[in-house]
Amino acid sequence: MELPVSVDAAELCKQLRQRRQTDIEGWTLVADESLIWLVNPYGIDVGFYSHDLDGCRRILARIMSDDREAEWGML
Repeated sequence: MELPVSVDAAELCKQLRQRRQTDIEGWTLVADESLIWLVNPYGIDVGFYSHDLDGCRRILARIMSDDREAEWGML
C-alpha cells in the first residue's frame, strides 16, 4: 500500500502496525514491534527509527526534506 507524503505521523504508525510495510513517494518502510526500517527510492537502506510516534515524525521529516537531486551510493 502506498501512502501520500501528506500522511500524518499518527496515521503512518497505525498503518505500519496493521500492515508492517508501506511505501511513501518511492520510499519503503518495513516495521516490526520496535523498529521501522527505511529504504530510499534507490533501494539503499538509510536508517532505522523507533516504531513510535516520534519515529514516524522523523521518517516523514526525512522523506519531505529529501532533494531528489542528490546522488545516493554506498559509503
